[in-house]
Amino acid sequence: MSFIYCYYFAQTYSTEPPSQWQSSDIQRFEKMLKLETSFRGVQLQRNSKEQFLAALKEKSELLRFLDGFPEFAQLFQSKTDLLKDYPECTYEGFSFAQLATEVEQFLSDDWIVFLVEELDQNRFYYLKFMLRYKAILPERVAQTLKNKLEARLLQFDADLEIADSKVDWSLFKNYTDFIQLLNDKKLAQLIFSIENKRRRLLNQTIEIINKPGIIHFFETMFGGVYYLFHHPEGAEGKRERQRVMGDFKFMGSILLGIIILFIIGAYYGQHRKAERKQQIEAAKVGYYPSFFYYPENKITLDSKVLDTVKTGFDFYQMKYTTPDSSGLTFINATPFEVILFSDEQAVDAFFKEPQKRKEALQYLYIQPKDTLRFSTHGMPFHLYVGKQLSNVQAAKSNTANFPRFQQPFQGAEKYLPNTIEIQGGFMELKGSNYELYLHADRSFYINGQSKVGDTVFSLFKN
Repeated sequence: MSFIYCYYFAQTYSTEPPSQWQSSDIQRFEKMLKLETSFRGVQLQRNSKEQFLAALKEKSELLRFLDGFPEFAQLFQSKTDLLKDYPECTYEGFSFAQLATEVEQFLSDDWIVFLVEELDQNRFYYLKFMLRYKAILPERVAQTLKNKLEARLLQFDADLEIADSKVDWSLFKNYTDFIQLLNDKKLAQLIFSIENKRRRLLNQTIEIINKPGIIHFFETMFGGVYYLFHHPEGAEGKRERQRVMGDFKFMGSILLGIIILFIIGAYYGQHRKAERKQQIEAAKVGYYPSFFYYPENKITLDSKVLDTVKTGFDFYQMKYTTPDSSGLTFINATPFEVILFSDEQAVDAFFKEPQKRKEALQYLYIQPKDTLRFSTHGMPFHLYVGKQLSNVQAAKSNTANFPRFQQPFQGAEKYLPNTIEIQGGFMELKGSNYELYLHADRSFYINGQSKVGDTVFSLFKN
C-alpha cells in the first residue's frame, strides 16, 4: 500500500473530499485504515500510512490538489479519460513550493512505479498526459524517466550494430515523439546520433548495391568480343585474354540463360495477363466489391452527399447508437469518413435468435477527426474508408442499399474483406492520403492473426 492507495481507500470511506474532513472523520478513518492493513494483510510502504494521516491532519496542499484535479490522481492507475477535455492545470490558489515539496515527498515512489510500468509496456497515452503536470514532476522521478528513455535509445543504438537485428522503427518513432515533448537536450542528441547512424548504414547498403559489378560485367563482355578477334602475342597479353575469355564464357552463358528465360517469361506473362484480366473482371462482382465497383454490381449512387449525418448513426438500426462506456473507443484521426460494419457471417453464426441477430448488426458512421465509443457485441467488424457518403439509388439486395462513398480510399479491395477484432480499449485510425494505419492500446486481431497492442499496423496502403 502506498500514499496514493491510501487516498483511493479514503475516497471509499466518505463522499466528502479528504481535504475537507473534520478531525472526527480523520480519527474514525485512522481506525479503519489500521483494520484494512491488518485484516487484508496489506503491506504498507515505509511511512506511507503515517504520511497520509499527517497530510489529512495538516490539510496538506497535495490533498487539496488531488481533490481539485481528480484526473491527476486517476493517472497513477491509468484510468484518466484521455478523450475528455480537461481544463488546463493551474496552481493558482495553492502554495506551489509546498505542493511541489509534498508531491516529491509523498508521491515520488508511486510516480516512478507508474512511469516504469508504462515504459516497460511501450505505452505512451498516459505518459503524454502526465506531462501536463511537468511543473510538479519531482527531480528523482524526472531523472528515472530520462534514465529509462536513455536506456531504450541506447538499446536501439546497439541493435543497429547487430547485422541480423531488426529495429522496430515505428516504436522508435513513438519514443522520439514523446522525447520531443520532454525537450531534453541529451536525449535529443542521442536521437540525432541514432538517426545519423541509420542514414549511414542505409547509404552503405546503397553503395554495396551500386558497387561496380555491372560495370565489371560490361567490361568483361566488351573485352570478350574484342578478344574473339584479337590474339595477343606476348605472355602477359595471352594471360589477360585467357582470364577475360573465361569470364566472358561464364557471363555469356548466364546472359543467354537470362534471354531464354525472358522470352519464356514474356510469353507466359502475356498468357497470365489475359487470365488475370478475366479474374479481375470476375472479382469485381460480389459483396465486398459492391463497396467500390458500383456499375459491375448494378449500383448507382445518388449525386447528393449525406452531409447531415453525424458520428454514431447506424444505418442498420436507422438510429444513433448508444455510447457504451465499456466498449471500444474508435478514434478517427484522418480527413476521411469511416464506416464500421459487422461481419454478417460471424453474427449469423453466433446469434441464433433472429431478434438478437438483428440487434447485433451494425453499419456505423464516423466523421473525419471524430471519435465513437460503441459496443462491438464481441463480433469482428470491417472498415470502409472514403469521402462523400451518398445514398444508393438502385441495388439488388438490402445490404447493397446501404450508403456508399463516392470516393473510396484506394486499395479497398484489399482491406475491406479483412476482419478486425478487439475487446474494448482504444483503437485509432491515422495517416494521410497515401497510407493509413491502425493503432491500438492492446492486442487485436486481423483475420484471426494477433497484432501486438500499442503498435502501428499498416492495414491500408495505396
